[in-house]
Amino acid sequence: MKNSNLIYGILFAILGFFCILYPAFSTLWVEIMVGLGLFAGAIFTFMLMPGQRDFRGKAFYALLGVLYAAGGVFIVANPVQGAAALMTALGFIFIFEGLLVLMWLSKMKAAPRVFKGMSLLNGIVTLVLGVLVLLNPSAGMWFIGTLVGIDLLFTGLSMAFSPRAQ
Repeated sequence: MKNSNLIYGILFAILGFFCILYPAFSTLWVEIMVGLGLFAGAIFTFMLMPGQRDFRGKAFYALLGVLYAAGGVFIVANPVQGAAALMTALGFIFIFEGLLVLMWLSKMKAAPRVFKGMSLLNGIVTLVLGVLVLLNPSAGMWFIGTLVGIDLLFTGLSMAFSPRAQ
């Protein structure tokens, strides 16, 4: 679709706005999604375990499945401690994402100035958010939702201003 970047960008930006508006709800939503993702990872890991030929392979997959399941239970059952653990992980993810956006932007030769400017802003904001998170991982339930909202908002704006297919 010709305007898909614009449509998806606007949807991302709206979702980001609501995450900023309701940060505790957004944090809870992110925690539930991460917990469910860990549970899904545990199930898939346990499903792969019988296919392993030796004891070491089976033991590795069993241990990995137990760790995924325990992480999922921990995050869902302990929202405050789960939020601090997720904050640390999000800090590293945001720093990595910001660096990737800036590296990708440095390789862009022919792109509209507005797109380059929005992408540069996106990369810088995401990088700063990552540093802020790592400086204060125990900030509370509101911080994850706010940071994810800011990231979604700027990612959406960057997508909305990206070059369209002709």
